[in-house]
Amino acid sequence: VDENLPWNAISEHILKLKSRRCWVITDAQSYKGATLSLKLINGIVRKAGSIREMAAAMRIPPTVLEQTFAQYNRAADAGLDPLTGKKVFTQRIEKPPFYFGEEQIYVHTTLDGILTDAQAQVRAQTGGVIPGLFAAGEVVGGIFGFDRLGGAGITNCLVMGRIAGQRAVECQSGT
Repeated sequence: VDENLPWNAISEHILKLKSRRCWVITDAQSYKGATLSLKLINGIVRKAGSIREMAAAMRIPPTVLEQTFAQYNRAADAGLDPLTGKKVFTQRIEKPPFYFGEEQIYVHTTLDGILTDAQAQVRAQTGGVIPGLFAAGEVVGGIFGFDRLGGAGITNCLVMGRIAGQRAVECQSGT
């Protein structure tokens, strides 16, 4: 899959796979985030000195992974992957050590949930509010509609969480 596609298009491709999982592979020259050490310690990401070593850890035939690398690097050189249509490549993947981890799709938020008002009060299905009950964060519907940018929910969590906390204190103290 062209990993430059939007996340929902990539998700659709992963969900079509029999195992609904895929491997993510980088090499020594690829950018690594600040959490790499923690991911290595926790086993989320693994490190291998060669393609063969990585294939053994993945439990796949080394020739299959070697062919995949060769195919990817040819596409990177040509600036086009004929299988995926990918046109943007930052580099070839060829310099050990290799870093790899298995990925899967999971639900980390919903875009629907408990209905609240602007004061974080939980709305009753029959109308009005449920006295003394407040909600905020990713359990509430939110403003995003059917899609949202990753990480954008934190604003809702912080802003509405603060309002919910303040309102709960006011409710408790009778103000």
